[in-house]
Amino acid sequence: MTQEQVDKAGNAMIYIATHVPYTSKTKMLKLLFLIEEEVIKKSNLPFLGLPYYAWKRGPVQVDIYNDMVSPAHRYFGKYIDIQSQFVKSKSHSVILAKADFCDDEFSDFEIDIMNDIIRKYKDWNTEELVDETHKSGSLWADTIKQYNITFDNSDKSDCLIDMTKLLDDQGLSIYFDYLEANQFAAHFHK
Repeated sequence: MTQEQVDKAGNAMIYIATHVPYTSKTKMLKLLFLIEEEVIKKSNLPFLGLPYYAWKRGPVQVDIYNDMVSPAHRYFGKYIDIQSQFVKSKSHSVILAKADFCDDEFSDFEIDIMNDIIRKYKDWNTEELVDETHKSGSLWADTIKQYNITFDNSDKSDCLIDMTKLLDDQGLSIYFDYLEANQFAAHFHK
């Protein structure tokens, strides 16, 4: 992950944690995926530009997931904290914002999409979000079918979800031009 991706993902998680009560790790990962998907559909451009994998309860952005389950929180420790809280008399891990949201990494369009996704899904529980991202015709379901993934031996797979399946030919051109320009710019910022 680039520092720009870390900053943007960290601030997106701050924004979600601030606007969605009792955000679990799974719910956070689902909301980030749904935002990524919606931004790509509407703009032909990535939101975070990070890969998502087809896991049993996926889609999962592995770098974010690994950081969430690591006590060190190498990437996102300055943005979020994960605490155990009692919700409806059960202990749950909840993501809390550790800093104020900084909108420097976001366009107004992206903030509008985050608000739309939050408005639509903030009251959905984790199982409902899993069902939503796993429904027939979803990118996750298509990936599972394409690679014949069964999850018999593991809850994880190394199969990438191809976000470009959301795009037509013109959208693909815009998407890849954007990625190429960012890779070129990143080369000079080393």
